[in-house]
Amino acid sequence: MHQHPLIFDVDENAFEPQVIDASREIPVAVDFWAEWCAPCRALTPVLEKVVTSLAGQIRLAKVNTDQNQRFAGALGIRSLPTVKLFKDARVVDEFFGAYPEIQLREFFAGHLEQEPNAVSNEAEILLRSGNTEQAMALLRKAVVEDPENTRLKLDLAAVEIAHGDYLKAEATLRELPLEKQQDDRAKRLSALLHFHLLCKGSPSAEELAHMVEQDPKNLDARLKLSARRVLEEDYEDAMNQLMEVIRRNKRFRDEVARKSMLSIFELLGRENRLVERYRSLMATAIH
Repeated sequence: MHQHPLIFDVDENAFEPQVIDASREIPVAVDFWAEWCAPCRALTPVLEKVVTSLAGQIRLAKVNTDQNQRFAGALGIRSLPTVKLFKDARVVDEFFGAYPEIQLREFFAGHLEQEPNAVSNEAEILLRSGNTEQAMALLRKAVVEDPENTRLKLDLAAVEIAHGDYLKAEATLRELPLEKQQDDRAKRLSALLHFHLLCKGSPSAEELAHMVEQDPKNLDARLKLSARRVLEEDYEDAMNQLMEVIRRNKRFRDEVARKSMLSIFELLGRENRLVERYRSLMATAIH
């Protein structure tokens, strides 16, 4: 058993609270290993040394695959050692085999939080005090002065979405380099923007629910209701509405229900149990 507070053993029962939920606060690396695995024995001391040296920026969970065979299989572990990095309740990176120390440090470096930006901090304070327009002006000025700063652009897009400037937010996200558009935060903001645009100018959730009740074939109302539910964080009802659209007409509005479902998966993270369930339901409905 590991005594270091950053390094701990975990099994199937503890995986969700200690890895998935905990990764919303601090990235958690999960080392899948076995006693008989020679590369695992080579990786362990180097991996633990690197995690310890990062002084709390990364936690390391250890899964003994011999003791958790079914669970490891369910997570798609096919070779040992396998290390998966969880951040914001989802797998954001992984590697296989015994990496040397320099590669381990490079692997983790891309997922560590950047030093807080003074402009971002000031914008957050303005937002909390209700000064959204001032926060937006501050960030736009900062982006002009530092156009390569991805964090500033993502902060700006988030504020633009909060302020209802959806087209500007869309343009801000589109200006990111292609590789940065695959950043987890960028993808979540794009997904959130998708739902804001879907229900823009639509009736309230209560009115839409009444419309669906009166006419179950009203797919447009169902689609907009799903968007309202996402913004209320009622993801299960949102996905139920989308599933009904898919069952009734999977090609409706250029497969928008399927695309919306994928956006919800992006918001929740692929390790979420709802995502696992509805991904299977959608695959069955589409094929």
